[in-house]
Amino acid sequence: MTTRAAAWLAGVGLVVAAAIPAAPALGAEDPLPPCTPGATADPIAPGLPRLPLVPLVPGAPRLPGIAYCDPSLPLPADPTAPLPDPLEGPVDGLVDPLLGGGLPLPELPVPDPVPSPAPTPPLAVDEQAPTFTQPAAQAGAESLEIGGLQSVGLVLVRTIDGQQVPVIRIAADSIAINGFMLDVRPDADSAAAVNDSDRLEMNGSVRVYLQSLTATGPDGLAISLLAPTPPPGDELPPTLLRVTFGLVGATADSSAWIHTHLRIVE
Repeated sequence: MTTRAAAWLAGVGLVVAAAIPAAPALGAEDPLPPCTPGATADPIAPGLPRLPLVPLVPGAPRLPGIAYCDPSLPLPADPTAPLPDPLEGPVDGLVDPLLGGGLPLPELPVPDPVPSPAPTPPLAVDEQAPTFTQPAAQAGAESLEIGGLQSVGLVLVRTIDGQQVPVIRIAADSIAINGFMLDVRPDADSAAAVNDSDRLEMNGSVRVYLQSLTATGPDGLAISLLAPTPPPGDELPPTLLRVTFGLVGATADSSAWIHTHLRIVE
């Protein structure tokens, strides 16, 4: 009776062992797959759950029934992985203009801003000047001598038609004009009053009002003043040669005409 029971239990064990398949046996020299996350191995029998791959510790024996993988192997590229978004980082070493990153751009020199010119202050009206007629007279001289130059600048003067016009004002202690010729006419088609004088001398608080002046300095340097262009400053030389100017008017404490001749030219 005992012999039959032992034989029956041995037979049952053989049947159960045959029903549970073992994992594929791997030889000691069989190559292992890389340890890809989530990778599994197929069992022998279909329909059974897949076996996860277990990293094989270097030097450890391979146990039967376990699917191993080699953790030292590089992971294969995933052909299904999405391409990187070009806005998420640098592409080909370029720098994203919004998020930055990548290789640094070279620093370019930034030019200094061009300073804006200072606003020109408005011209003041010369309240001591008389009311002048227009247009300005044409005048010329062999030379002009300035004594005690005080200033050269732009001012506004009033005219008989109610306007305020910009003129160049030369202020000095004295001014003498040699070989002076003055041509006064109301318009281009009118007769002219021409005054020729060997010399005109003006002394004391002299103010000469001009629309323009061209001359030659003592060193041959050309000088040109034109209203309303600001003059270069109080830097006129004391003697000007071959002078032509548009004379608006002049005032002084005293004046003297030497060898003067007035004529009317039609």
